[in-house]
Amino acid sequence: MLYARWPGQEITDEERIHVLGELGIDPGLANRHIVRKLYPWVRGVEKGTDHGIKLLIDGAVERYIDREERHRARARWLRRQLPWIVPVAVAVAALLVLVVIPDLVFLRHA
Repeated sequence: MLYARWPGQEITDEERIHVLGELGIDPGLANRHIVRKLYPWVRGVEKGTDHGIKLLIDGAVERYIDREERHRARARWLRRQLPWIVPVAVAVAALLVLVVIPDLVFLRHA
């Protein structure tokens, strides 16, 4: 389970392992191999510093966590809006069926 985060919060090892597993990357790989899997278009990974490589991995993990949190927030918002969206959709459908479609079919206003 991923927890709520704030900007600049340190990424824990459990979060890193969980996200890499979700992305289909073996967390037991060396950091440089993980970066090659996360960013296949990046060249010169072997020349990077260990700290830079760790930052690349942590950035990818943080983006994944943020994207998932935004997705969950969107789903929560939609669930909160559902009680009024359904009656509005039914009313619009009834309006179409009772007023607009018969007018188009019978061409009363033509």
